[in-house]
Amino acid sequence: PDEAPGVYSLSGPDPSGARALADYAWELGLERVVVVRPATEAAAVDAEAFQEAFRAVGGLVPREIVFDSGATFFQPQFEEVSSILPDGLFLPLNPRDIELLAPQVTYYGLDTLGIQLLGTAGWARDEVVVEVDSRHTDGVIAATTRTTQDETEEFVAFREAYEELFQKTLRSEVPAFGYDAAGLFLKALEAGPRSSQELQEALEGIRDFPGATGRLTIERGRIMREPHLVRIQDHELIYISSRYD
Repeated sequence: PDEAPGVYSLSGPDPSGARALADYAWELGLERVVVVRPATEAAAVDAEAFQEAFRAVGGLVPREIVFDSGATFFQPQFEEVSSILPDGLFLPLNPRDIELLAPQVTYYGLDTLGIQLLGTAGWARDEVVVEVDSRHTDGVIAATTRTTQDETEEFVAFREAYEELFQKTLRSEVPAFGYDAAGLFLKALEAGPRSSQELQEALEGIRDFPGATGRLTIERGRIMREPHLVRIQDHELIYISSRYD
């Protein structure tokens, strides 16, 4: 939480993808983007980051529509979007929300209005890309921390070292989080901090650290991973760029 300085999470909200999407949306020529999101902390962080970045480049966010987390019916929200008729729709959703909401985008005809859908990392997860009907996901532009469809060199090296040391198969992402946490801590210690405040300042200066879970940057109390932009098409991720700053 904001009131706990010096606390960092490797699995907490990460606004870097939302910022990259905002820049790319503007480059695509989108001038007005509506935000539709659940009432969760992660979605709120993404929405704030997107709006701040999009407005900074000249874009307009005429409406932020918030629905209760766990909602299953989106007709009122989509009717409001249709009345505004924006160029784009930013949807910072988790896979469960996407499975429920994406088919209703098609059902209520938003796909016929020329509105570009923009999504965060949840849209690039396998349970969405592979399992949700492609009619509801084709053309969506999303931000993901996955550099390719395959595993990164850093993760492969970590997994090999882990399995050699513990003589068992790596079956969880939790050890990689622990490995990266230790790596960030050791990186900060290279600056020779002599107090907790100096250590925190050293952590906040870390940029593009090659971790097992991605390339990590610490900024304003958040650990963020390098975002990559993709377009979903026919149950596959088509990479638009390797990096978008």
